Amino acid sequence: MTKNVYLCALKKHQPIVKQFHLSIKDFCYKSAIAAVVAFAVASCGGSQIEVISPDSEVTDSIPAQALNVFVENSGSMDGYMAPDASLTDAVYSYVSRLGEHADTTRLYYINSTVIPYGGSLSNFIGDLTPEAFAAAGGNRSNSDMAAMIGRFLDSVSDTTTSIFVSDCILDLNTTGGASTASQLNNRRIAISNAVSATIKRVPSLGIVVLKMESPFSGRYFYPDGRTTTLDGAPRPYYIWLAGRRDYLATLLRDVPAENIVGHGFREMAGFTRPVAVNYRVTNQAMNGNTVTAIGNQYTLYISADMRPTLQPEATQLDTACYRGTGLVPGMSIKRIGQVTNPDSPYSVFLEVAIDRNSRIDQEKILFTPPALPEWVEQTDDSGISDVEGRLDRTVGIGALLQGVVEGFNNKNELTDFTFELKRK
Repeated sequence: MTKNVYLCALKKHQPIVKQFHLSIKDFCYKSAIAAVVAFAVASCGGSQIEVISPDSEVTDSIPAQALNVFVENSGSMDGYMAPDASLTDAVYSYVSRLGEHADTTRLYYINSTVIPYGGSLSNFIGDLTPEAFAAAGGNRSNSDMAAMIGRFLDSVSDTTTSIFVSDCILDLNTTGGASTASQLNNRRIAISNAVSATIKRVPSLGIVVLKMESPFSGRYFYPDGRTTTLDGAPRPYYIWLAGRRDYLATLLRDVPAENIVGHGFREMAGFTRPVAVNYRVTNQAMNGNTVTAIGNQYTLYISADMRPTLQPEATQLDTACYRGTGLVPGMSIKRIGQVTNPDSPYSVFLEVAIDRNSRIDQEKILFTPPALPEWVEQTDDSGISDVEGRLDRTVGIGALLQGVVEGFNNKNELTDFTFELKRK
């Protein structure tokens, strides 16, 4: 009897049990759908994100500057003073323009000692001759290039910018006991020490080196004592600038090295410590910080003033010199362009693409140019081979500029742009 009652009760309530099980299945199904949607929203977000970047306004007042100009008057420079040479025109043109941005300009010859010149710039240029070089004095036969660069850097201060004009050929003794490699190493260390000492006095030190070219007519001296005569051969020489990096950035903006192309400008290298630059991160229209996806991609723009890094324009525009930290794995730098508006506080813009499905987080883009540009290695020479087949080479320039790199003791990262992304 009890068993029959139970079976009757079970049959009576069977529809309710089935309905209850269906409700459970329906609930689980709907919950799963909701979870998938929630995951999709969290992963892909809506069509908009917000980009947040810190206030990066960097303003430093630059004190009035004096300009020191040092021209090497060693015997190896005589060939650049021939009537067909362009060095004198380049120096006159460039220093004249730079002098417009300085309170005063002081002129010197330099070799084993510093020799002040008391006349005007035009007279100084007129006196850039082998005869005037010899009359000025000093040791014109065996000048220590590292020592000359050390004296040049000694003249730099927060209120003094200096220029050094030289062929930068190292005087290597091939008949003594020290090997060429050892001598190059010693010069490199001496330059590194000189740069480090200058940074202690001028923490914002910057150094710019321009590779120039001029016809050369005269005797060329090999490290082993041999000489040969060149007649109008194109030979490199260098213009160094050293001073506060913000002032050098101003000079590079207002007196571009490219403007002296007609007088033999070829290449440039810039050196300084890591620096905070002005930048802003915006949407593609550059009118706000809300970025709307187009298709499966967000596009944002970073406008930045890269001039305080003292890097050549080609380096500033090279996408290979920029990289993210990987916190937003779907981010890539699509292109970099030059800001052409002369009134803009920025020099370049970066177009950055972010995959819509990427994890959104705080990100940092690093600017990591090579320590030395390629032209340095291509120009460096041991001095053993005949110069006629290597006219565009300079003995030891690689050691000198490597010393500059080591003096700044950087890790290659010159600046960065930090920003945060949030879904709207």
